[in-house]
Amino acid sequence: MNFKNILIPKNKYTHIIWDFNGTLLDDVSAAVAANNIMLKKRGLSEIESLDTFYTIADRPMWDFYREMGFDLEKEDYRIVAAEWGEYYRMLSRSSSLFPGAIDCLRRFESMGVNQIVLSASEKNILTDQLSSLGIIDFFSEILGLETFHTIDKTSITESWKSRNPDAVSLVIGDTENDVKTAKILSCDCILKCGGHRSANSLLKHGYPVVECFSQLL
Repeated sequence: MNFKNILIPKNKYTHIIWDFNGTLLDDVSAAVAANNIMLKKRGLSEIESLDTFYTIADRPMWDFYREMGFDLEKEDYRIVAAEWGEYYRMLSRSSSLFPGAIDCLRRFESMGVNQIVLSASEKNILTDQLSSLGIIDFFSEILGLETFHTIDKTSITESWKSRNPDAVSLVIGDTENDVKTAKILSCDCILKCGGHRSANSLLKHGYPVVECFSQLL
C-alpha cells in the first residue's frame, strides 16, 4: 500500500481532536495481552497474533467478546469490561507513544490550533497516561469515559459539539469509533493504521489513511 503525505493547512481548523489509544499511544500489544489473560483464565483460545486480533476487532465490543468465546449470558459484560480495564492499566504502563507523535503535537501547537483528547478510554486511566508520558499540557480538554462499559464515544462527542457549535475540527484516530466521531461533528477525519485496526479495515471508511506521523508533518 502506498500512503501519501497529507498537508494540514495552518488556518483551516480551530480544533484537532485526537484519539489516544492506538493513535498517539502504541498500546495494541497491551490490549491484546489483557485479553489473553482473560481468555486463559476461562480456558479459551488466546489471540495468537495481531492479524488474528484485527480479524475480530472491527465490531462492537459485545460481539468482540462473544467471538472470542465469552459466554455473556452467564457473565455480566460490565464486569468483563472492568476486568479488562484492570489488566490493561497494569500492562499499558510500558506502552510508549508512536514515533513522531510529539512532533505532530508540537506542530499543531505552533499553528495555534486547540488540541483535545476524545477517547473511549476510562478518564482516570487516560489522565494518568497523558501525565506520565509528559504530553498532558498539549491538550486544552481531556474527554474520556467514566467506565469501560460502553467503549463508545457518542455521548461525549455530542456533548462537546453542543458546547462548541462553531468549531471547525479535524479528527485523528485509528478505529471506526473515530469515523463515528467525525460524522457526528460533520468534520474532516484522518485515520492512522498501526493501532487497533488494520489498514484495510480503515481504508473502507473512505477517509485518508496514513501509516506514520511523518506523513502529517
